[in-house]
Amino acid sequence: MGNMMIAAHSLGLGACWIHRAKQTFETEEGKQILHELGITEEYEGIGNCVLGYAAPDAVKPQKASEGRLCGLGEINNITFPKFLRVFS
Repeated sequence: MGNMMIAAHSLGLGACWIHRAKQTFETEEGKQILHELGITEEYEGIGNCVLGYAAPDAVKPQKASEGRLCGLGEINNITFPKFLRVFS
């Protein structure tokens, strides 16, 4: 999944991993989709990857400088820890 997201980025597309494929394909509708696609019971979905072009006014990510800790910061009043040290 990560490789698909990196490839999408290299083509100028945005990508988002949605980790609900297993729950989706356990529904009757999901089972029908798998059947129509010829996907057998030995396989199960784990995540969906949605692709698209970012809005022109979307916030651009900042380039991380070496040694800087990067994280998600704060989203909807939830603070996420800084978790990645950048090295070149």
